[in-house]
Amino acid sequence: MGRDAMKEAWYLLLMAGLKFSKPEPRARAKRRQKQLAAKIVKSIRAQCVARDDSCRCHWLAHDVGDTIGPGVGLCRGPFEWAHLGEQKRFKTRGQPATVRHTTAGSLILCRRHHHDYDQGRLVIDGDDANGRLDFRMRRS
Repeated sequence: MGRDAMKEAWYLLLMAGLKFSKPEPRARAKRRQKQLAAKIVKSIRAQCVARDDSCRCHWLAHDVGDTIGPGVGLCRGPFEWAHLGEQKRFKTRGQPATVRHTTAGSLILCRRHHHDYDQGRLVIDGDDANGRLDFRMRRS
């Protein structure tokens, strides 16, 4: 298609009332995505806090007895929101917030147990969707 033909086609589209609007600015689109993700994060975190109330290691030690394995240790530090297994942050980056953050893939741990879990010293097995988790320490 020659240059004159392109101009003529463009002119005909404008005369027909068809307009090509500019896309939304990237900053505005990213801000909207962040706001939506923040609402999802706030909701899921609140549900996890309501469900767990405190560190799950502490909760299991008091509820089940001394069955969480040797060396897990006492809770230390403020409670933090942790992601389990396939829901860990480095595995879900770039995915939609509804996929990244779920109550089944999240739990509340104290800072000590969260750090131990992220470092691979604390192993958490099981299905959190049904409330069945197994905590044990990995010997280094």
